Amino acid sequence: MSHDPHPGNPHEPVTLHRYLYANANPIRYTDPSGKFTSLNGVLTVAALTAEAALISQLYSNFSSIFSLYSDRNGVLEFLKASVADKTPDNVFTEKQSGHHHKMWRITDPEIHTYVSDAMKESRIFIADGHHCYETALNYRDWLAAKTPDFSENHPANYVMMYLSSMEDPGVVILPAHRMLKGVKPGLLTEFVRKAGTYFDIVRMPYNEKEYSRVRAEFLAKLKLSEPGGTDRTVFGVSVKDARELYLLTLKPGVMKEMFGNEIPDALRHLDVTVLTLLIFTEMLGFDQAGLDNEKLIAYSSIAEEAIDAPGMGKCDISFILNPTGIEQVRDIAVKGLIMPRKSTYFYPKVITGQVMNGLKVED
Repeated sequence: MSHDPHPGNPHEPVTLHRYLYANANPIRYTDPSGKFTSLNGVLTVAALTAEAALISQLYSNFSSIFSLYSDRNGVLEFLKASVADKTPDNVFTEKQSGHHHKMWRITDPEIHTYVSDAMKESRIFIADGHHCYETALNYRDWLAAKTPDFSENHPANYVMMYLSSMEDPGVVILPAHRMLKGVKPGLLTEFVRKAGTYFDIVRMPYNEKEYSRVRAEFLAKLKLSEPGGTDRTVFGVSVKDARELYLLTLKPGVMKEMFGNEIPDALRHLDVTVLTLLIFTEMLGFDQAGLDNEKLIAYSSIAEEAIDAPGMGKCDISFILNPTGIEQVRDIAVKGLIMPRKSTYFYPKVITGQVMNGLKVED
């Protein structure tokens, strides 16, 4: 696995991906039917990665690619009904997370046909596991080149995938809150004043006794600005040595004025795009090396942890984000665009090894 050596252009989010070559060109694969799959995340481009080496030794997929589809045909409800009176084949609870899993094997050929027909024209969006998909393609090509009788029915032409309905209320997208180190002292002290140029700012002061209450109110107000609640971008900010929290609401027209038409409209209004281009690059002076430096930018899906980090000396400033909306993900994917890195974390996921998919031709 290696980085794309080109540093990228901060005004073109797709070029900032360190593992995505050719500005996303490799992620659109067209089969002989003319249909294609669009991927909406970072891909690992490698001839044979460690994962492919593992596949080549064990001839199996162990981890499902997590993908989304729009369940307009009611496939999910149909499958639930088909197992409603049956005992699960596998039931267990994860010790660490407490997640409870139930799995049924459906062997009825009529059900297989129904699902296949219902899904035939569906578009599938890979939410997590882009590197697994890329590895599966590389492994297939590698195996085909060394196997004289390789055919279209070979198991390596297929990959294991977990499909989740976009309409399922159980699908959650968690945000990746940012915690920054290495911010120059002058930029840190001037941040709030400078932010007033681009954002409307609400200050929420606190003392030690009031901190927990103010933090809870702060998060409640931020939640009101989640996608669907407002069409404006809102960030929560916590700054080292400041006795107040800040809610920053992007002023209308700022991104258009700053970046013009360099960024597609669907990407321009994503919280992560605003954060990366306007705040990290323009206001805090991070260059590409800084954006890629894991020692300078840490991530957490727990808002309270990110808010507390500056006060505990773990970082200089933290940014609390709302989750990306599922409709935003769909809109960007349909347009063939790429979600910025760390903009989505889909939850929950099926565990690795629960199902294994053999890739070897059985004698």
